[in-house]
Amino acid sequence: MARADSTETVLRIEDLRTHFHTDDGVVKAVDGVSLSVRRGEILGLVGESGSGKSVTNLSVLQLVPTPPGRYAGGQIWFGGEDLLTKSEQEMRAFRGNRIAMIFQDPMTSLNPYLRVSRQVGEVLRLHKGMDAKAARRRTIELLEMVGIPDPSRRVDAHPHELSGGMLQRVMIAMALACEPDLLLADEPTTALDVTVQAQILELIQQLCRDRGTAVVLVTHDLGVVAGVADRVAVMYAGRLVEQGDVEQIFHHPRHPYTEGLLRSLPRLDRKGELTAIPGMPPNLSNLPEGCAFAPRCPVKMPHCSEQTPAWTGSPDSGARCFALDADDEATVFHRGVVKVDEATEVMSLDEVAAALGEDLT
Repeated sequence: MARADSTETVLRIEDLRTHFHTDDGVVKAVDGVSLSVRRGEILGLVGESGSGKSVTNLSVLQLVPTPPGRYAGGQIWFGGEDLLTKSEQEMRAFRGNRIAMIFQDPMTSLNPYLRVSRQVGEVLRLHKGMDAKAARRRTIELLEMVGIPDPSRRVDAHPHELSGGMLQRVMIAMALACEPDLLLADEPTTALDVTVQAQILELIQQLCRDRGTAVVLVTHDLGVVAGVADRVAVMYAGRLVEQGDVEQIFHHPRHPYTEGLLRSLPRLDRKGELTAIPGMPPNLSNLPEGCAFAPRCPVKMPHCSEQTPAWTGSPDSGARCFALDADDEATVFHRGVVKVDEATEVMSLDEVAAALGEDLT
C-alpha cells in the first residue's frame, strides 16, 4: 500500500455538480461531490455502475461532452487553480502532462489509424519537447515497463494488431509517460490477467512512492482497493455516501450501502449464497425524495424517504446516513442496527485482499 507521506493536497473537489440535459430530463450524474487527494496517496473510488465515478474523473479534465453535459456547479482545485474556469486551450497544458488519465476502454481510446509509437510519442514531444528519436526510445522503455513483450517491435504496431490486454498497457504507458502529479485511473486493470494486473498496480504504487504522484483509482474490484488504496470514497447515485481510510471502510463500514457492497462479494473463505443488495440503482433523472438509497436500505427509517441525510464526520472521514450516531463518530451504526461480520473485523487488509481472490504481493 502506497502510504501518503505528505499533507500537501494535490486535488480538491468541492461540491462538484455535473449534469446531463436529455429528452427525459436532467441526469444528475455527479451531484455535490467533495473529496481531496494528497501527494503520494491512492484514493479508491468505488460504487455500482452508474454511480458517477467515471464522470467525476472526466470532470477533472473537462472531458465531459458539452452538450449534453454541463458543469452545474462546484470547483476543482489543482495546483492552486480552479480547473473548471480554464478554457479548452488552457486545459491542454494539464492533460497528459501534470494530470494523466487511464481510460476504461482502450479499444475506443486509441486512434486505429496511428501506430503505437506515434500515439505515445506525441505526448512526449508535446509536453517534454523530445525529438522523434528520443520519443521513440522513451516509448520503447515505457512499453517494456508495463510488461509488453518485444517492445521494440510492438512500438510500430497499429491498435488492431494488439490484444485487449496489450492495448490497456499501451494506455497505461501513455498515462505514465510524463510522470504526472495526478493520475486518474478508470479501471486500469480491465482485461489484464492476474500477473500483469499485479505488475501494473505495483507500477502505480511505485509512481506514488518515488514521485509522490496522487492517484484516483476507479474500480469495482474491492480486493484491489484493499491491497493498494490508502483511502476509499464510496459513491451512490451521484453522491458520496461514505469516505474514510481503507482500514475503516473494510473493517467498520458506516453506511449500509458500503456494508452491502462488502457482503455481496464472493470470498474464497466463505461458502453458501452471496448476499445481494436488493432492488436496482435509481434513475438519476428521477431520483426519489430523501435518501437515494432508502428504497434498498435494510435499516430504513420513516424519515429516510422524506429528508436527505447530511454528511456526518470530517470531510475525509464520514458518511451520509441517518443511522449514524451523530454524537459518536466512532459508532458504526446507531444502536447496533447493522453489525459488521466478526470474521471481517479481525482480518488484516492483506487477508481481505486474499479472501477476495487478489494476490497483490
